[in-house]
Amino acid sequence: MQIKQLILAASGVVSLALGTGSITPAEAALLDFSFEGENGTTGSFTLDTDAKASDVPADFGFGTGILYTNAVSNFDLSEPQRGLNFSGETADYQVLTNITPPPADSPVTPPPGGALFPVGTTLSGVVYPSECSEGVFTCGITVPIFYKGDISELPELSDNVNSYSVERIEFFDLNPETQKLEVNREFFTSSNIASKTASVPEGNSILSIFAFGIVSAGLLFKRELSKAV
Repeated sequence: MQIKQLILAASGVVSLALGTGSITPAEAALLDFSFEGENGTTGSFTLDTDAKASDVPADFGFGTGILYTNAVSNFDLSEPQRGLNFSGETADYQVLTNITPPPADSPVTPPPGGALFPVGTTLSGVVYPSECSEGVFTCGITVPIFYKGDISELPELSDNVNSYSVERIEFFDLNPETQKLEVNREFFTSSNIASKTASVPEGNSILSIFAFGIVSAGLLFKRELSKAV
């Protein structure tokens, strides 16, 4: 067999491997949140529950936890009272795993009764802008989310809509008199959480099939070349 024929044969093996290989794309588990507030605020965002935990811990002002950098996309918000209006933003997501009492000057104050959030739930939420909770509590907007997924499975987030519950959005405003941040909560009049998936190409599968084709072609080339000698 001539060298040209060997090259064509090798190319055929690679093409066959790529053409006949079964490539099943992975599916990213996405959750779409939407809400309307009592003061006319509307918003929505998408949470990627397949997001990987950051090496940097989250700091929520009254405890630390797991930070998922840029896990939130398509963050849209319209807030008439503050003149806020943006769309398509990214934000971080975090799950609070280590609760500590709020410091005396913390803008986060417990509601009547002293409980920060309902017993049996774990506080998580959207923090905006991105990287605002990496060691220093300087977030301008948060969307607290009561996380009801299996804590033992963290840092892997649940993709079940029933693992999440939202009721309000929080704005941190600077008090001109005290020069301290104050948290102002707006409770939702309606909210919705929907599940969807998005196809993600399996890069490793494609490379594996391509490598298989290359190895097979090499063996064929070597065998035929030895016959020609």
